[in-house]
Amino acid sequence: VPLEQYRQLKAHVHTLAIVHELLTKNIKEDENTQRVSIKAVLEQILPMLQSTAWNQSIDYFVGEAHLSPKQCIALSLILNELVSNALKHGDKKARVVFRADETHAVLEIHDDGKGFAPNFDPIQAANTGLELVESLVRTDLRGKSHYETQSAGGGKVTITFALPLSDN
Repeated sequence: VPLEQYRQLKAHVHTLAIVHELLTKNIKEDENTQRVSIKAVLEQILPMLQSTAWNQSIDYFVGEAHLSPKQCIALSLILNELVSNALKHGDKKARVVFRADETHAVLEIHDDGKGFAPNFDPIQAANTGLELVESLVRTDLRGKSHYETQSAGGGKVTITFALPLSDN
């Protein structure tokens, strides 16, 4: 197995372990737990990803939202893959923003690299990582992805999806 693929697999497994630990903790505290704090999850995963970045930084802002366990796992894996790509294709830094209102959430991953090729199609350009991202966005999040080159340069990937309905 090539070293880069091994590192990505190791990061995915570590991400799943973090999510599993938080889910288990939440269930032990409240057996009726149906939602997980994505802020708690991402604030553990992002420093782990930062520790793998060589001479690069990850700036992030994570707002609060409570997701279903399925959404939480999917978003964590998507974040892991997209941040890894941003670090691989960027120069010095990546930026992550997660925000939500009462009904929808948005995850943005920015890098400071060259950006995406004109007419970039994630399905045609997909490697195993982007295939995973696109599949999770469509199936587990039931959301949409958008890839663009920012006007100041660098790539930006935006994932949007609906939040679970409140139990109230």
